[in-house]
Amino acid sequence: MTQLRSPMYLLRFDHFLAHGALLKHEAARDRGVLIALDTYDEMLAFTHTEEVVFVSHQWLDSAEPDPACVHFRAISGACRQIAQRAGKAEHEVFLWIDYTSIPQMSDGLKALSIQSLALYAATASTFMVVAPDATHGATGQPTNIDTYKSRGWCRLENWSALLTLNEHTRVFVVDSADGASLHDLTADPEYEASWWSTAVRVFEGNFTVPDDRPKLVDVVLGLCAQLAHARRCV
Repeated sequence: MTQLRSPMYLLRFDHFLAHGALLKHEAARDRGVLIALDTYDEMLAFTHTEEVVFVSHQWLDSAEPDPACVHFRAISGACRQIAQRAGKAEHEVFLWIDYTSIPQMSDGLKALSIQSLALYAATASTFMVVAPDATHGATGQPTNIDTYKSRGWCRLENWSALLTLNEHTRVFVVDSADGASLHDLTADPEYEASWWSTAVRVFEGNFTVPDDRPKLVDVVLGLCAQLAHARRCV
């Protein structure tokens, strides 16, 4: 899995903060604030030298991901900590967020991005789960770490990140509304193992649109092949 079907689109953290909410892909594109990494080699080179944070989260409404800016505030607080720990200024941190980084208006372009989703998650220097307690706008149901882990899309992103962990990558879980709590998933082997056991069961996860499951077959097969290769090399 070394061929991008669609560029990796990133947003600088200072631009993210300036907007004050999660920014739709087409709006970010029209403002000229997206950074496009067109090839796998270009993406790999950039993510190896820059602080790139892949943000994984559960949408809090059907039409838009974060209508009350609950996740925006959590992401802002957490990324400030990540920047400080890395000795980076806000403009030196780059975010991948689904709503911003995946085309929303074109089903064809969205499908191409989805096919590269595992590569985006696997190459980021930091994988960040954002799941503070909140309420889903459409259903009125509570959302939290448990509901996040039940989502099929979130499981796919987790599997991609955990499969490629090394000494240069980090996985954080943010479960506070202000982003103050950064739990290092890789610091606790038992905690990490519990996430693994859930992440690999992608098709058992919940999907708002059940027809999304077949779209992930090729991606999951690629992850299975990577896992098999890794075990043979141990």
